[in-house]
Amino acid sequence: MLKRQFALLASVLVVLFGAAGCLDLFSVPGIALSPDGNQMVFLSGLGSIITMGEGAGQTRFDLVSTNLSDSSTTTIFASDDETLVTAFAVNPTNGDVAFTTAAKSGATTIQLYSGGSTRELVSAASFSELGIGTMMAYSPDGSKLALTMLILPPEVAQNALSGGDDKLTPEQAKAIGFVAYLVDANAGTVTPISNLTSERANTVAWNPSGTKIAYNAWVDSNGDGLISTLPDFRGIQSGQVGDGSQIVIYDVGSGSSTVISEAGLNFSQIFLSDDKLAFASLDFTRVMRGGGSGLNIYDLASGSTNTIPGMMGGVFGLSPSPDGSQIAWLQSTGDPDGESTNALYVSGPDFSNPRAVTTFSEEIPLPDRPVWTVDGSAVLISVSNVLAQLPQQISASFSSATGETVVETEGGIAPQVLRIDIASGKIAVVYTGTIVNSSFFAGIMGMVTSGSLDQMFSEPQ
Repeated sequence: MLKRQFALLASVLVVLFGAAGCLDLFSVPGIALSPDGNQMVFLSGLGSIITMGEGAGQTRFDLVSTNLSDSSTTTIFASDDETLVTAFAVNPTNGDVAFTTAAKSGATTIQLYSGGSTRELVSAASFSELGIGTMMAYSPDGSKLALTMLILPPEVAQNALSGGDDKLTPEQAKAIGFVAYLVDANAGTVTPISNLTSERANTVAWNPSGTKIAYNAWVDSNGDGLISTLPDFRGIQSGQVGDGSQIVIYDVGSGSSTVISEAGLNFSQIFLSDDKLAFASLDFTRVMRGGGSGLNIYDLASGSTNTIPGMMGGVFGLSPSPDGSQIAWLQSTGDPDGESTNALYVSGPDFSNPRAVTTFSEEIPLPDRPVWTVDGSAVLISVSNVLAQLPQQISASFSSATGETVVETEGGIAPQVLRIDIASGKIAVVYTGTIVNSSFFAGIMGMVTSGSLDQMFSEPQ
């Protein structure tokens, strides 16, 4: 394959991934801040997506904390050949760090880092099969954790953690679970809150009082017997858009769940208050005609949804400010020549008076969800999700396999965390180094189970 053709393919794939169903993974922040705002916690390391060339399939994620004042770094947990660390969260009351680990032996645990030492919060006995965390979030009072996890059957788990490239059978793909859990951060008890067989949950959000959790759930809306978070790329040409996702609200006290949206493409759910929840939605057919995402506000008391009109381009990564007075999000628009512009927007708590804070087409091509500073004066932006890494890793694998040096990696990962001042739009670099998003494996499994990677490297029909 010629280099030009390969670069074009990578660009097309990224657009399709972003428009089709992985937008919910942009709701997983790449970083977390300590309550005082001085420490930044993130996963640092290598996640190999494409199994080509030397070192293919290797994964090494270290959980680290960086002091934003003096740039000193502390390793909280280091992955090795046997154990992988993925989802993590910082307690908003005391700065403790909870994180999930997955071992080749099949053991899955939740660990707690506090005061410089680590202890087991949830033992492997609480998880029947190997689980890889996708997203973790503390309740506002720090007493509970919401967690989404990828549950892998034994044969799939060994292949994934060993960097194997064996193709999944339809039965194996169907057996993979995407589950949401409620975890008691004191007692260490674990309660599944999503349906393992009928839903695939990727992201979670707490309401301000910590009484409810909202999660997005992919379902088998096209009735083919398989829940896929990505469409069949060849099927897109004939109008097939795959399955859809809906937003579900779980009541912590009663254990009951309420579906608040139909199975379209719904994602990036956030609570604006205890009685209002916002989320983004996407009509794939509108995007193909130049339309964009929709923003919605659901009223829990009345059960009604108000759609905000006039949003163009892709909207993702909704994030409320600490005091709830502002909402930040990323918005991506494109032109007929395939050039895209990404911008950071802020608005009032009801999406009133939106304004573009800054644009960053080159600096951060596919950003993660913004993370607000403690004082609400700025947001931190990282680029660590699986979609951002894809073009760069395709180019690197192609270079390794053919011996050709690929200099251009357009759309590749930006190895930085940027601080963007809300008032002025001024951008400053606060960290430079490798960052891996905890949604990495969920994105990869979405590609594998949909056949996207096979289609990417198969011969044209």
